[in-house]
Amino acid sequence: MNSTLEFNEQQRVINGASDLQHEIFGREGDGFHARSALGFAQLPTGAAVEAEAIFEVK
Repeated sequence: MNSTLEFNEQQRVINGASDLQHEIFGREGDGFHARSALGFAQLPTGAAVEAEAIFEVK
């Protein structure tokens, strides 16, 4: 996440991505996931947030 050095609540911002995943897959089973929220001074192409995911297709 693109943020200033003073900002330290990246986890609260990234909650939206977790909420969306829970909305789609549920909170149990397929919606269970691990995550991390990191702050950076700059991201490629001026992006505000970069999300990465690995999915298993059944």
